[in-house]
Amino acid sequence: MGCISSARKASPLISLETFRAIQERLKGRKKGESERTVNDEDFPLRGLIHCAKCGKRVGGGWSKGNGGGYYAYYFCQNRRCDR
Repeated sequence: MGCISSARKASPLISLETFRAIQERLKGRKKGESERTVNDEDFPLRGLIHCAKCGKRVGGGWSKGNGGGYYAYYFCQNRRCDR
């Protein structure tokens, strides 16, 4: 099988300036840290606390109660952990 080449170049989705700005912003984050983890008003402890049993990070979520209202809760992100 031979190589397929094209004289056409695809136009970039973002500018080089935008790409570099994003790379600089990502360099300041810890591995696995996202904007959602850092700035979440509903779950301020998400990503900051760890499960007492297995040590994995604790996540946060919403659940619908029997009365129809929603409530926030934290959970271990390790599926095998029984906490």
